[in-house]
Amino acid sequence: RRAGVEPLGFRAPGGTRGEFAQEILQELKFLYDSSVDGEFTGGEPVVEADDYAGDGVGRIGGLVSIPWRWSMIDAVQYSLSPVGLRDPAKLADHWSRVIDNVRATDGVLTAIFHAHVSGLDDKRLEALRRVISHALEIGVKVKTAKEVAEKARPGLLR
Repeated sequence: RRAGVEPLGFRAPGGTRGEFAQEILQELKFLYDSSVDGEFTGGEPVVEADDYAGDGVGRIGGLVSIPWRWSMIDAVQYSLSPVGLRDPAKLADHWSRVIDNVRATDGVLTAIFHAHVSGLDDKRLEALRRVISHALEIGVKVKTAKEVAEKARPGLLR
């Protein structure tokens, strides 16, 4: 706020929201939360591209909930999960298939890419470029969490 930005959304550090987060976020009049209830255990399976049609945007109390899956985070795939897809080219192929399926069902997909993970080397950066290029080529609408939340709850912005 000191920088002149009014925060509208929240994603908990490490992804997992605490016990009192929802109440505090509602008191602060946040629009959305993009956290999860379950901690990363390390054993989450890779999302099967043909079985995953995205997640629905929902509500948690008075907040829009923008879901995501551990397997759609670059750090999980490259280093945190013992079942992750370590090869950038294979990961790009897999994520592109997931995007195809989500696009075909008009679902919502949240992918989280970190500069210090996907930008670590040329192979990872090229994989990220491939995924984003593929999504744009097939007509995926890339939106910010704020845009998704606004569509889910029009008129709630301060």
